[in-house]
Amino acid sequence: MTYGIGAAAGAVFGGAIGLIKYILLWRPIAKGLRTCDAKHIYGNIMISMLIDAAVLMTVYFLRHVWPYSFTATIIGAALALSLSGKLFPLKEALSHGTAATQTDANEDDLGVK
Repeated sequence: MTYGIGAAAGAVFGGAIGLIKYILLWRPIAKGLRTCDAKHIYGNIMISMLIDAAVLMTVYFLRHVWPYSFTATIIGAALALSLSGKLFPLKEALSHGTAATQTDANEDDLGVK
């Protein structure tokens, strides 16, 4: 029972952080609020990796306080973090952003092709 609760809690924690990460980092690119260039993409990737490491370190440092299985909790959190990156529509956001960037590059300063 402690393994199941630990895995479920880790999955909920990792999934919630993954959702927040998507909303704050990738959704502005998908909505066109931020340009889709290499600087923003690589910056978001680095921030995303730092957040993932912080989440796993948080689970690790709270292992003595957490009454359930540490191993199941950290596996659940890591699995949810990795799946949240795959489940949210990042590829669609990048393809829309790239298409918008290419369209803008084909136009001159007056907006004429």
